[in-house]
Amino acid sequence: MRFFYALLFLAFSISETFAQRQCASTSYQENNRPLPTQEQIDQQLRTIRKRRAALDNDTMEYVIPVVVHVIHNTKGNLIGGVNNRNITDEQIHSQIAVLNEDYGKLPGTRGYNTDPVGADTRIHFCLAQFDPEGRSTTGIIRVFSEKASFDYNMDDAQLKKLSYWPSDQYLNIWVTNITDPIIGYAQFPGGYGLPGASSSDGPAATDGVVIDYKTFGTLGTARKPYHLGRTATHEIGHWLGLIHIWGDQYCGDDYVSDTPTQEDKDEDTLCNERFSYCNNQKTPRMFQNYLDYTGDKCMNIFTQGQKERMRSFINASDNARRKSLLLSGGCCNLPSYPFAQTLDFESGAILPEGWSISNPDHSNTWTLNSPGAYEQSSGCISIQNKYGASELQTYDAIVSPSLDFSGNDHPYIFFDLAGSANTLDKTDSIVVEISFGCLNKKYLVKKIYGAELNTARKNTSIFIPEPDDWTSFDVPLEAAAGQKRVRVYITSYGKAGTTIYLDNIKIYKASPALIINPYPNPATDALSIEVIMEGESNVQFELYNTLGQKIFSGTKFEKTSFTHQLTTSSLQSGIYILVVSTANQTASKKIIITR
Repeated sequence: MRFFYALLFLAFSISETFAQRQCASTSYQENNRPLPTQEQIDQQLRTIRKRRAALDNDTMEYVIPVVVHVIHNTKGNLIGGVNNRNITDEQIHSQIAVLNEDYGKLPGTRGYNTDPVGADTRIHFCLAQFDPEGRSTTGIIRVFSEKASFDYNMDDAQLKKLSYWPSDQYLNIWVTNITDPIIGYAQFPGGYGLPGASSSDGPAATDGVVIDYKTFGTLGTARKPYHLGRTATHEIGHWLGLIHIWGDQYCGDDYVSDTPTQEDKDEDTLCNERFSYCNNQKTPRMFQNYLDYTGDKCMNIFTQGQKERMRSFINASDNARRKSLLLSGGCCNLPSYPFAQTLDFESGAILPEGWSISNPDHSNTWTLNSPGAYEQSSGCISIQNKYGASELQTYDAIVSPSLDFSGNDHPYIFFDLAGSANTLDKTDSIVVEISFGCLNKKYLVKKIYGAELNTARKNTSIFIPEPDDWTSFDVPLEAAAGQKRVRVYITSYGKAGTTIYLDNIKIYKASPALIINPYPNPATDALSIEVIMEGESNVQFELYNTLGQKIFSGTKFEKTSFTHQLTTSSLQSGIYILVVSTANQTASKKIIITR
């Protein structure tokens, strides 16, 4: 269809609602907005040309995270079955697959076409992997409501209040029973300066797409002739700024240059070739276009012009709500690493693959050092925090890669620490935090400061830890249990001049019932070790001196909790490390022998 610059005026006067048998999508205007001046129109045209030039070089795939809210009235929350609007996960997955086939013109699928103007829009959809807090999710939310159906005009806000995620982070799709005759509707984006565009994205809390459960996906409750997922393809096209191909009026304009002019909607479900006669010209109808009203089996075309328009709206929508979706973290493609991680600093490399150091002020930060903890190793890492009233608090974090805890229901982090305060009455702090998905929001796990951090209990300008200056921390990471992508941060916050050493950092899976209680401690001639564990296992006992030499090693098979006796009469006074291991966990305690 031809593009007329003069029709820019319609950007400010387009009607608020598209209401048809199949579709009723809403746009928002600012009331009483004056018509633009010629200077404003010229400026808009310059902006459009710049966007088009940018789009010509824009090959990036836009990935949009989707959350599907299934609003149902099924007692007992039963999923699936005839006429059950609490549709199955499989039906939802089939719809996401159709979206990617259609928007990607994927070869070998119904979304592929050989039309010269047919386009791969380079827009991809994924069910959200992470919720607004960054925790793992399926991207499917199920909410019970007594209401039998929801009317587009009367119940839209009520429907969306039942379940909603921030619309600048996710494409919200509500699946429910919509009152006839509507089978889907969407909220248009704002795009000031784009032809035919609304001036506002509209309310954030209602932004998204609503699809009737009988036209969603390709399985289960999907019914002919709208049984191949094209209702969602159509409505998301509106959500991305596309207008119906006939321009919603007789021989109207959809502001796309390569879609043919046609008199009205085409509701043919048999996919017969038909013609339009606008301006006394016989023109084949593009009944295959997703923005027409034909049956699902007929549809398989987005044009190059429609691709350009949708991608323009993503970049130009009011308050950049559509564009912010691309950076939301709902779909995360960071490489994932196994949760089991060990950092012993013996290889000469400060950190293993995937780990990093965040040092925003580019000054004092974590470096390789020696000696290792309890003289069991030759390497560790340390930081000398700045000191002085005028110094700003520094932030120096050791950051893990994205770790997969989906198989770890009892995650722990272990590390040895030695610290010496610049002054005995004031220390800095070490903080253990975690974040989820691709979000930067951190959650506090453990803060170590004061006497707990000042393990040396002495004031020295140059602190080199001795064996009895070290202490061990075994910290549960309960919030990370079962999560797909978790980052772990060990951060030094400081301006009090504390010197801190870390060694033997280990992230592992603990048995929930393995607890060791050695007594008496300090001990003289004998040590009793109470072992509380779940299930049967070989249990290994090891005792090390501060030089890292193994003094004792023994194994016994047990089926339940027990107490093990260890003779210590031959040991010299000093500090020892007791290590107790089962098949999937290790626990350790510091032991003191006195004579």
